[in-house]
Amino acid sequence: MSSNEVNSQNNFPDWEEKRLGEGGKIVSGLTYNPNDIVDEENGVLVLRSSNVQDGKLSFKDNVYVKVYSFNPVQKEDVLICVRNGSKRLIGENAIIVDKYEGLAFGALMTIYRSKYNSFLFHYFGSEEYNKEAHKNFGATTNSINGNDLKKFKVPFPSLNNN
Repeated sequence: MSSNEVNSQNNFPDWEEKRLGEGGKIVSGLTYNPNDIVDEENGVLVLRSSNVQDGKLSFKDNVYVKVYSFNPVQKEDVLICVRNGSKRLIGENAIIVDKYEGLAFGALMTIYRSKYNSFLFHYFGSEEYNKEAHKNFGATTNSINGNDLKKFKVPFPSLNNN
């Protein structure tokens, strides 16, 4: 066993299976209409599914919206695509790093906010998560319902406060 594995076991000695809704909260995105879209100087960047590429944020396809109130992303939030015309994009996600704090995110996205996110981001990239996300599709809608997302069972590590 390597020293990293020993340290990992010491830092997280106990694991508990919980539902995502028990370990954090879901934050809904901003609803806007095409008339709200403005140029970069007059609006707030809204993160959308096109901004999530291979588990990271990408800024090749941006939309700026004139808005006065929204739920901004915070460091270590996990941004998740929960609705999209393309099934393959459902469940795609990225973790928010500090330089992107304060941005808005669109209504087809959701934020999972938890003190466990540095661990959970790896879960959100797993095949287990992908299967769970895709089995919850409705018959006509490519989406993960927020209430269904809250029910996903995940092994949570204990947090060592030392």
